[in-house]
Amino acid sequence: MQTVGARFAHGLIDLEYAATMGCRACGSPGGGCQFLGTAATAQVVAEALGMALPHSALSPSGEPVWLDMARRSALALLRLSLGRVPLSAILTPAALENAMLVHAAFGGSTNLLLHIPAIAHAAGMEPPTVADWNRVNRSTPRLVDALPNGPRQHPTVQIFMAGGVPEVMLHLRAMGLLNLDALTVTGKTVEENLDWWAGSAHRARARARAGRGRRGGPRPGHHEPGCRAPRGADQHGGLPDREHRARRRGGQGNRD
Repeated sequence: MQTVGARFAHGLIDLEYAATMGCRACGSPGGGCQFLGTAATAQVVAEALGMALPHSALSPSGEPVWLDMARRSALALLRLSLGRVPLSAILTPAALENAMLVHAAFGGSTNLLLHIPAIAHAAGMEPPTVADWNRVNRSTPRLVDALPNGPRQHPTVQIFMAGGVPEVMLHLRAMGLLNLDALTVTGKTVEENLDWWAGSAHRARARARAGRGRRGGPRPGHHEPGCRAPRGADQHGGLPDREHRARRRGGQGNRD
């Protein structure tokens, strides 16, 4: 797609072909890029740092999930403000290493090798060294198959529907790689967020939709809505409200 303008200008393709290919290149009506480039990788890293709500990275543009995510993000921000939790409590060396681990597992853009040290510097932390990057990348298997890396090169919307960052972090937790005590914008630790995700109805719906897409059903994030988080006021750090109450009672979470 980056060559469409040049090819059209040189008469190699016609306008109809350029317009058609432009529409097909995006997996959602809002036009979000569908490869794990700089922007998509930055979303992944922001969530891994604990600066974005669980399962927000790579959400398909133009879908209802965006409205839900915006509302829950605003509530999380209000809670942090009322609790006087500064960003410095979230951007810690432990969070930085989690971001590097998740970046490696995703096989993300190499541009984040510049941006992550810049974030560390802006936060007053020691930026990771080449030795740090080598240690993380040698200890972390790549778990994600997304454009432009192979072998099957799934669009990023499929990675989101398969569970996105929290699903990958579940695997990293099982390998004993993550810093689980790191605080996140939900007001909870990475460990607590992953405990919620592992048994949540939100995860079950995402996996069910991803399964339908693989079997040739409607493409997630295209004609049908993306994976929408449960309705209801969220008062518990970005986790759906009814699931939080059920878990406090020892129940099974939201079943709707």
